[in-house]
Amino acid sequence: MIKFTGILMRLQISILSFLLPLISSAQNLLVNGSFEDENICTEYHEPCAPEGWFGNTGGFKNYFVDSEVAYDGTHYLAIEAGRTRNKFSRSYTRTQLLCSMRPGNKYRIQFFMKAPTDILDSVGIYFTPYDFLFDKNSLQKIDPTAYVIDQNKPDPANHNWQKITFMYTAKGDEKYLTIANFSKRDINGETGLTNETHFFAYLDAVSLTPVNPDERLCGDWEKARIAIYQVDDRHEYFERYVRFYRSQNKMATPPKLSMTRIFKSAKLVLSDELFMTGRGNLLDNGFSKLDNFCNGLSSQAIDYAEIGSFTDTTGNIYASDEISTQRAALIKEYVRRKFKMDEKLIKVNGSKKGQLVVGTAKPKKRTIELLLYLHE
Repeated sequence: MIKFTGILMRLQISILSFLLPLISSAQNLLVNGSFEDENICTEYHEPCAPEGWFGNTGGFKNYFVDSEVAYDGTHYLAIEAGRTRNKFSRSYTRTQLLCSMRPGNKYRIQFFMKAPTDILDSVGIYFTPYDFLFDKNSLQKIDPTAYVIDQNKPDPANHNWQKITFMYTAKGDEKYLTIANFSKRDINGETGLTNETHFFAYLDAVSLTPVNPDERLCGDWEKARIAIYQVDDRHEYFERYVRFYRSQNKMATPPKLSMTRIFKSAKLVLSDELFMTGRGNLLDNGFSKLDNFCNGLSSQAIDYAEIGSFTDTTGNIYASDEISTQRAALIKEYVRRKFKMDEKLIKVNGSKKGQLVVGTAKPKKRTIELLLYLHE
């Protein structure tokens, strides 16, 4: 039994270690950060850009499919930082956030970049409450949220992928993120590369995630993602759209984004003394304790509930006798009605009718534990 428990614990730790990066990735406030989802443009009916990402390309191809070159998957983007003979020739890429960030909370922006020339320190990130596509200002006249060099030290001799990370404190009005060369100086002259007049920086695996592990995506993030993916216009169709608003000195109305959710858990332990002796019913003081606990959470949304029926106060071994089954069922029904929850969202552990309490023949002090997972 001890050997089996040890194996089980190691298995749980292994599973958790595997899932942690997936959980972190799942909280990305940006769509299609690795550019794997291809947008089929309405003009040419072919994949010409990543879903959810827009930019000014100046006519050059900036979306590539090559698993040997990409950092993550098979796709990656190019950003033009400068050109041999064209003054301040630059491109940018921008995307919309899925959810609104919480004012004062910290977030991590991370992506991978590489360049065949020493230009990475000129790249910056820029959060805006409006769609940057309609901004008439030249990139060199904009003060970005941060330059790569502010929080990173890219190696100019390293032309492979380098991780770029920013820590950012949100204002709460951010709706778009733009990545570009925002440096005040121009990048021009010879690139030093054969038949190449563009100074390119390549981009992949972009993410924006909350630092707080309890902060998760907003409840309607899937709806927001679908709306972002439905915008298929690129090239001339897209440029007409931008030109129309710019000619009117207007900007398209930005979307209303729901705020990220803070997930917490709340635990209540109901001891044996709060139930009628040898029965499944709660005593009055037991109901009072349960009521007070749940009433304190009435203003928060309950996402999931677990009810554990244990043999004693140590909470190590599940009880599964008739009395424990009745008590767990009572608490389950109370929670279902109190919070108007779907029965499928309430899990009961360790109560199978007809089985004996696990352990010796010694009388046990049965314990019921109620664990609620909720968000603000």
